[in-house]
Amino acid sequence: MFSYWIVDHNENIFPKWEYYVFMVIYCTIYCFLKHKQKDILRLAWDFVLINVVIWGKELHDPMTFMLVIVPMINAINYTGKSSHLYLLSLLTLGTLMLHLRPFESWIIIPIVALAIMYLTSVRTYRLWKTEKEITENVNGYFLDPLMLKPHKIYKNIITELNRDCREMSKKFFSFSNELIDKVIEIS
Repeated sequence: MFSYWIVDHNENIFPKWEYYVFMVIYCTIYCFLKHKQKDILRLAWDFVLINVVIWGKELHDPMTFMLVIVPMINAINYTGKSSHLYLLSLLTLGTLMLHLRPFESWIIIPIVALAIMYLTSVRTYRLWKTEKEITENVNGYFLDPLMLKPHKIYKNIITELNRDCREMSKKFFSFSNELIDKVIEIS
């Protein structure tokens, strides 16, 4: 656990035992939020822990910096059923800006790279999901003895492909436009 290592191997503002008590409280609340499937609150709670742990520490330290960007690296695994890329990016950039003095523009490069990696993995997941649904339709056709009209299988497959492609296109172009606007705004 990065948090424990950072507290144990760096100078801290608070006594170490206070960090450890907070980590126990964090784990308890995190488990509760995970059980209740409160993805956005869980994400925000992660950043509360991150900010408490790195408060007063140097962001140029690789372990400290990694703690801040780990949620983006692991986003596909823990943001729940829907993507929270905008909130995740905002919380990551906010944390970096809060602790990086003075602000250095190089910090935006890893965030943008991680966002692109995240979008790529979401795209790959959706393609896998579409392929799985098509396979299930084909298997359903061959396993269903009442299915006497083979053309219906194509209708189901085409409907699913159109839905997924339309959905992915809308999200990609929406994100691309917003990303370009933000980069222009920051520049």
